[in-house]
Amino acid sequence: MDWKWSVTAVLPVVSLVLGAWLTQLNERQRDAAQLKREEAAHALERKRQREDRQEEFELEHLAKLHSALTDFVELGLSLCFQRIGDPNAVLPEEWAASNRAVYALRTLVLDDQTRADVAELQTRFAEVVERPWPDVGSPTSHPAGRGLMVHSEKVFERVAGRIREIYKANQ
Repeated sequence: MDWKWSVTAVLPVVSLVLGAWLTQLNERQRDAAQLKREEAAHALERKRQREDRQEEFELEHLAKLHSALTDFVELGLSLCFQRIGDPNAVLPEEWAASNRAVYALRTLVLDDQTRADVAELQTRFAEVVERPWPDVGSPTSHPAGRGLMVHSEKVFERVAGRIREIYKANQ
């Protein structure tokens, strides 16, 4: 009878302790799983925010580059015409400033091919401005002028294409 009394007295206590322990273990596992889900969600959100900031920076940079390239090409073409009439004319400081602005912008976020195209465009314009063409009427009627315009359009299209790509990705 002594044995029966101890089993009936101890078994409920053991069951209670074991149940409490298993409940706490289950809660810890549930809390750990919840914490992992929250950490994964925070990591994903941080990644999205970083990508958004990168795209925003790239978009802003590309818009500035497009504007600087427009100014550079317009100034380069006007200097070509100006230097046809007076090959010994001193180049204005704004030509060097425009060239530096495009150089500074091209070195940041452009892919290698676009960066090389912009560098080549700058080199070609610098050569044309330094050594003016003979008077043939307009840059578009000169073979080198046509090539320069085609190359300019190619560079503008690459930059504009990347801008469109970023806008499409954000929609």
